[in-house]
Amino acid sequence: MSKRVLVTAGRLPAALEICRALAKTGATVISADSHPAHICQGSRSVSKSYHIASPRFNFARYREEILDIVKRERIDLIVPASEDVFHLARLAPELKEHCEVFFPETDLLFAVHHKQKFIEMAAGLGLAVPQSMLYEDEGKIPDYCQKDYILKQVFSRAGQGVIFAKAGVHPKDYGALADGSWLLQEKLAGETLCSCTIVHNGKVGAHLVYRPSVILGSVGVVFRQIDDKAIRLWVEKFVAATGYHGMISMDFILNAEGEVAAIECNPRPTSGVHLFEPAMMGYAIQDPTRPLPALSQRQKAQITLGMLGALPSVFRSQKNFKQKIFDIAGARDVMFSWRDPGPALYQLICYGYLFYLSWTRKISLTACMMDGVEWNGEEAQVVV
Repeated sequence: MSKRVLVTAGRLPAALEICRALAKTGATVISADSHPAHICQGSRSVSKSYHIASPRFNFARYREEILDIVKRERIDLIVPASEDVFHLARLAPELKEHCEVFFPETDLLFAVHHKQKFIEMAAGLGLAVPQSMLYEDEGKIPDYCQKDYILKQVFSRAGQGVIFAKAGVHPKDYGALADGSWLLQEKLAGETLCSCTIVHNGKVGAHLVYRPSVILGSVGVVFRQIDDKAIRLWVEKFVAATGYHGMISMDFILNAEGEVAAIECNPRPTSGVHLFEPAMMGYAIQDPTRPLPALSQRQKAQITLGMLGALPSVFRSQKNFKQKIFDIAGARDVMFSWRDPGPALYQLICYGYLFYLSWTRKISLTACMMDGVEWNGEEAQVVV
């Protein structure tokens, strides 16, 4: 029997990818978002879409509307596609009375999103991570900050709230407050790689590793799959030890010796979903008992509008120029599909709304993508 699945944060390309994958594997898909125009509204894979209240700015109304959708649409499964997972987690006891939820227990969810708690948790499991500590005292600066280091907010996303600090420069000189909202992290040498994994109660259902080849601002827009067994083993050990459930994404540093260390975790989907084959991802989410291939056949993907915006910097920097051009060439556009052409056109309306938000609120386009759903540690208590 096919499932009725609610996918949230329908504004995101990752949500569109998830909707298409679920529909391809037999699910009836409903999308929801607090933006009045979101990409999934234009997709044939979505049977119905809802405009809902922002969980960040009007949680009471959001709660009512989510519960109403779950009951009215007879939802079997909720799959969050962004940081609204933290707001949904507060409703977990109520939601579980009506459907399954594809995210972990709230304590684990909140802990892995906290950049320092994740590092401490992984280190406690014997997994490789950089040296890191909370910045709580201006007089206590670790020795590794005598070299270039990373200054990072404990709740951050998409490269925002991250400062590549220079050797010996005090965190306060970058405007960081010694109140526990920032961490000081050792800067590891090597290449940044990312993972995206679908997990059922501690067991990996589907997994891949990718390189964000081209960056626009602080966000990847071109992606290439990389086969790295060390990262898979790291992730498998972590999710098995914690009993993680849902989608989880991590950033790693791969050094010259082939050793990997995780530098942060996002307990939600990221751009890696664009490299999963639709059937592979759809079945991995809906049916954990189904045998699936170890590797996806999709090798490259890009957000074409973002790639075009990043091209001037690609030509200016010349760093890894040939590799970037190679990754761009032949990469699949994540929006366009001959079977589902609507989102490629509908995205123009959505981007128009994002530009409007950016202009009226005086915030970046990256911040607009997370507008109203981001979570920074506030109101972590569960509604019962």
